[in-house]
Amino acid sequence: MKYFLAIILLVISMQGAAQAENRQSSLVCMQLIQIVDSAFSYKSQGKTKQQMLAPLPSKDVLAGYPKSMSAQRLLGEQMLEVVADIYSYEALPKVAYSAYRAESCHRSTTGQPVVKDFSKVTAQLSHCGSLDREAQYKCGFELAKPVL
Repeated sequence: MKYFLAIILLVISMQGAAQAENRQSSLVCMQLIQIVDSAFSYKSQGKTKQQMLAPLPSKDVLAGYPKSMSAQRLLGEQMLEVVADIYSYEALPKVAYSAYRAESCHRSTTGQPVVKDFSKVTAQLSHCGSLDREAQYKCGFELAKPVL
């Protein structure tokens, strides 16, 4: 009976840790809307891609982060993707892209399917840019859901 209780306590503590990690991941994903805004702002101020990448850890360094730093790893990975995207695709609409990036992050952390090839949604994201602000958010969120 003692072993059974110990196993139950272990499972409960593991579930609590998983829930805490999910909350941290969700917070990171929500922060992406503001991070994307800042990245666009820095780019418009003339910052180069290299200048924006310089303070960020590389993908290899991030891959070595321990499990206890999963939120930091997720944030770093997302920031690297944001910088790569905004310098690779000049016509990205900021509002629609920020919604797309936040929803893609959320979907990836919750085990939902995500768009694997960003280049396949860039034209649609550009179209989202012609909509009013609220519709751009909705459009970006929807584009993060892959067609299965």
